[in-house]
Amino acid sequence: MFGYSHLTGGFAGGQAEYVRVPFGHVNLLELPDDVPDEKDNSNTIDTGVEKGDSVAIFGAGPIVHMAGVFALDRGTKRIIFVDTEPRLSCIKSHFPREYMSRVELVDFKTVSSGIPNSKTVVSRLKEICDGRGPDVVQECPVGEYAKGWLHWLDMATGAETDTSEIVNEMIESVHSFGRCGITGVYVGYVRYFASSLFIPRLPQGSGLTDLDKSL
Repeated sequence: MFGYSHLTGGFAGGQAEYVRVPFGHVNLLELPDDVPDEKDNSNTIDTGVEKGDSVAIFGAGPIVHMAGVFALDRGTKRIIFVDTEPRLSCIKSHFPREYMSRVELVDFKTVSSGIPNSKTVVSRLKEICDGRGPDVVQECPVGEYAKGWLHWLDMATGAETDTSEIVNEMIESVHSFGRCGITGVYVGYVRYFASSLFIPRLPQGSGLTDLDKSL
């Protein structure tokens, strides 16, 4: 599987116009010619993106770029990209011009990582979304890079293999009974997972596409 670490073959990501697929005769499913590209958009469908939604997407790389376009094509009210430079500048420069009026950018390095009474990613998302939080939150950057020193230390000492920071921010920011989609690679275990946040919110979740079901 492309871009999913050595656990699934160690192949680099497949964000290119053409990709050579090893063992393609056994591990590819053919997409019929009568299915347009616009219908072949995984995470926006199984996360339940609907017309009029506010959608926050963590990350601003190629996968996020495509997820944002797909979501806007489905009629979302706004897209909020959460990342930092230089990737946010890529969104400004390369995202379709016709959609930019419905795009917001949040640089996580310009807000606090949780200091009381300071603006955080969560508070910024709620502020943008009328105080209630996004309808849908999608995670695309994976949890192998820590944002704060506490998780960096835990990963360096082997106390955890992945950081829960982004997933916790997703659950805390989405409004009650919202939807969360996780496409990142979490290979082991995390600490400080905010399980208590499920109680007041109970978000619906999704991950990789069930290809057999989709086809």
